[in-house]
Amino acid sequence: MEQIILRAIMWHVQDNQVIRPSQHGFRKGRSCLSNLISFYDKVTRLVDEGKAVDIVYLDFSKAFDMVSHSIPLEKLAARGLDRCTLLWVKNCLAGQAQRVVVNGVKSRRWPVTSGVPQGSVLEPVLFHTFINDLDEGIESTTHFGPPTTRDIEVPERVQRRATKLVKGLEHKSYEERLRELGLFSLEKKRLRGDLMALYNYLKGGCSEVGVGLFSQVTSDRTRGNGLKLRQGRFRLDIRKFYFTERVIKHWNRLPREVVESPSLEVFKRHIDVVLRDMVYWWTLQCYVNG
Repeated sequence: MEQIILRAIMWHVQDNQVIRPSQHGFRKGRSCLSNLISFYDKVTRLVDEGKAVDIVYLDFSKAFDMVSHSIPLEKLAARGLDRCTLLWVKNCLAGQAQRVVVNGVKSRRWPVTSGVPQGSVLEPVLFHTFINDLDEGIESTTHFGPPTTRDIEVPERVQRRATKLVKGLEHKSYEERLRELGLFSLEKKRLRGDLMALYNYLKGGCSEVGVGLFSQVTSDRTRGNGLKLRQGRFRLDIRKFYFTERVIKHWNRLPREVVESPSLEVFKRHIDVVLRDMVYWWTLQCYVNG
């Protein structure tokens, strides 16, 4: 029954764009990472412009357990959910009771008038409805990559030494050892993660947010993959080395068949082939020197 109610709510939510783009939790194609990228993109942009930025972190204690059932129901009604579905949701939440047991002695049952049963399929969508307007009217004032050559090379040296410990690989080059072990350098792994995140912003579950983060080059004379992005100009390294800027040059160099991958899984396979053929020092220089 809950699955039927969930589908009815989700149809309404998606058709009427009820959930704000700023919400990333419990949404397909979104995650804590996509949330941080969007937030820190604004922060680094403002810092680069010389503006002051204050950040306030809030941690909700028992965020949804203490919320009265009437609040999400009222918010769903305000967003235009039909009366029949609202009654279904109300009935799903009603009739719950709880009690405590101490030293074998049971208390009397007490009606549950707040929260949603843990593990309920309705919990995520009701939580979204409850916090959806939390940032309404608020102007937001890490996905930072290693900013210096040292920050990149120190952990790489650890892996470099570790691969030398494998018997039979002691006298081979680092790239040969990685190839034998089926590994990427740490720098390539970071680049792989960046490119996968960018694909998700351009063509995946975060494409709605990606419109505000990336600008496509529209010139007819654009060579290469046909989906090139515009590179910005900034004063500070904090912006230059941020994800939304550092990944663009690498994306623009990808072949057309890679950026036009029909799904993230296909993109992963294509990008792995590209990275295997990429020389380590070239990747390092692109990241450090811009």
